[in-house]
Amino acid sequence: MSNNLLLIIADLLILGGLYLLGAAVVIAILGKADRIALLSLGLGVGAGILSWSMFLASWAGIPLTAGTVLGLYAVLTVAGVILARRTSKADSVDKLIVASPRGELDSRLTRGSWILIVLLILAAAILGVGLSYFGWDDITNWALKAYGIALEGSIFAGREWGAVGLSYPMNITLLIALFRILDGNLLPGSKLLYPAFYAALLLGCYSFWVMHGLKRWVASLCSLLLATTPIIFTHAYMGYTNLAFTFYLIMGLIWCLKSMEVRGTREALLGGLMLAVGLWTRPEGYVMCIAVIVALVLGSILRAQASYHWLAALIPLAMIGGSWFSFLRMQPASDTASYGLVGVAWRGMLAGQIHWSALFTILRFVAGQVLRFRDWGFVPALMGGLTLLGFRPNALRRDTVYGILLFATLTIGLALLGFQYVVAYAPAAPGVYEWLSLEFSRVGMPAVVSLTLLGSLSLREKGSEPRT
Repeated sequence: MSNNLLLIIADLLILGGLYLLGAAVVIAILGKADRIALLSLGLGVGAGILSWSMFLASWAGIPLTAGTVLGLYAVLTVAGVILARRTSKADSVDKLIVASPRGELDSRLTRGSWILIVLLILAAAILGVGLSYFGWDDITNWALKAYGIALEGSIFAGREWGAVGLSYPMNITLLIALFRILDGNLLPGSKLLYPAFYAALLLGCYSFWVMHGLKRWVASLCSLLLATTPIIFTHAYMGYTNLAFTFYLIMGLIWCLKSMEVRGTREALLGGLMLAVGLWTRPEGYVMCIAVIVALVLGSILRAQASYHWLAALIPLAMIGGSWFSFLRMQPASDTASYGLVGVAWRGMLAGQIHWSALFTILRFVAGQVLRFRDWGFVPALMGGLTLLGFRPNALRRDTVYGILLFATLTIGLALLGFQYVVAYAPAAPGVYEWLSLEFSRVGMPAVVSLTLLGSLSLREKGSEPRT
């Protein structure tokens, strides 16, 4: 058996192990879960929980070696399986999988779309592994830092290895370190994480659309539209954290929405966990999570019978976010400018320092991005048009999903713009336009995917809109 085949097997076992842990946790939280939910959430949940646990263990002084990582994984997985067995319900029904598309044409379009999507996922996996880590950020901020952590067996190696010190959330960094510790990351197998997040995001969006009134062939074509969006496909094989962050934020939003629909605390816990791991993946995560929470608050206010089960989402956010920000406060050597800059900007605005030229530059740049086919394809223009055409003011109160998703798209978009605007208050940062040119196309991914979820609801079958 060739060395490459052995490495592939080893890497797939690591991915399978992460999925097993995540699937157990999902079942433990929900009590029951269909296969689509497990397939779309399992790897992301397992990866986030294990990387956060590695962070806590290393912070406590436990060296990150193969033995300690495997031991930690075993404890988490056994605990997850035990909880899943105790909380699982016997009446779990796989409705989404059991039901079949209506009509031969529907079936062929659905099957054809997913064949193309699978081919894109395979292409992303081959490109990702073949190109390895090739961008400046993915080498300095994540891969190099992960290798240093694996070599020294401690997260504190991040002070000297790579860029930005210890200030960057460590989810992806520790996942790369996991592969380095266990099999040397020689393939490199850690690059398989990115097409896996790509596949999970597409599957999760597809499930959301089908559950909310879209025909399967329409939902599959919407998934294909997302899959072929240039910036999203590119990040499916690049070693950046943006696609993983988008996956966590969007899945967190979807499950918080579900908690509002069914008035379920379990769904809110799962949604909050996904949001929390998103916060644990990128620095702007806390701003985007606040945007989602604000949307949930607005949705609760508008509902005739307000539901506050979504408040359970704050528990995992407090646990993971609290531990991360506590760590940052205890590390004076960390470069926390990306967090502190928001406070600087807020104080400046309260003092009347408004950078109008920066606002004009941002709005003009965003308007240009809508038509930037090289990055976004047809998605912003098409989904923005569908959203405007399908907008119904009276639906904000009677359709929970539509109303909150509209608010979430707006608040995420405003958070995105605000995160770019605060750069105008940084004395040593590049100009706003230079920063937008460097960052906007990738950090705008959650807003565009949220807009796609919203715009696609305009394609629901007539009469399928819920009355909640």
